[in-house]
Amino acid sequence: MQEIGWRTTRLVTRDSTYVIVPNSQISRQRITNFSAPRPEYRDHVELTLPVTLSVAEARGLIGAALEGAETIRTH
Repeated sequence: MQEIGWRTTRLVTRDSTYVIVPNSQISRQRITNFSAPRPEYRDHVELTLPVTLSVAEARGLIGAALEGAETIRTH
């Protein structure tokens, strides 16, 4: 994958062809990533917490979740 935009995603196929695919088409089908696996990668997570939760409680919940995640590097 090269770039994800609001309307399209730009990919490079296994035969090195550069394609632009509408996100509406991607959302309707399964896409397999055949690129070489790497030991490190970056991901993004969105959290929605109740407004009644204190900052300390939120930190505790997030910390506990991170401790249980086996794929997160600590250094």
